[in-house]
Amino acid sequence: MPKNYIYDIDYDEVTRLREEEELTWPVIGERIGAPHKILNIGYHRRKKPGFVPRNLPIVLTNMDAAYIAGLIDGEGSITIAESGQDFRLSLTITNTYRPVLEWVQERTGGSLASRRNDKNRRPIHVLSINNKRVTQILRKIAPYMIIKRQQAQIALDFQLTKGWQERTDEILEKRAGYKERISQAKQYYFPVQPRVTKPPR
Repeated sequence: MPKNYIYDIDYDEVTRLREEEELTWPVIGERIGAPHKILNIGYHRRKKPGFVPRNLPIVLTNMDAAYIAGLIDGEGSITIAESGQDFRLSLTITNTYRPVLEWVQERTGGSLASRRNDKNRRPIHVLSINNKRVTQILRKIAPYMIIKRQQAQIALDFQLTKGWQERTDEILEKRAGYKERISQAKQYYFPVQPRVTKPPR
């Protein structure tokens, strides 16, 4: 049976075929019995953890997708923001335990940064993913999401207006509408509390 999952493959043999015999990816795919795009992803991940070529698909098991969905439900943010004269989609996950985000990054790509807000507190780590890769991720994890499933669906609908469509005033107005909808969806779970003022003495 052909191998389709990235972690079920002997990458020592893949590396040997690529570096010693200098074979092309399609030929290596025939030798190994696996899709050559999957081999390309795994090869580069071993060379550089977190590397995912932009033009290659994101490969997640059901367990991977469910775990990442839980992280995003609890500590993630799906955002549609203005970018120049247009709008862009982004996904961020924040955590104080960096290995968790490194694990996600190995499967999804993105950029991982750290910052320290207070000398007495642990640093905060943020994984950021933008545009098309966000769409790929949300399509795979949305069925497992609970708290932010509505936001994920709005983001996917928003992304349908991107890419091939001409950037007309009508399209920009539609994208702005999705930005407003996702903001409202966030307030559904995290309503803005009115400021309580103390009565004068």
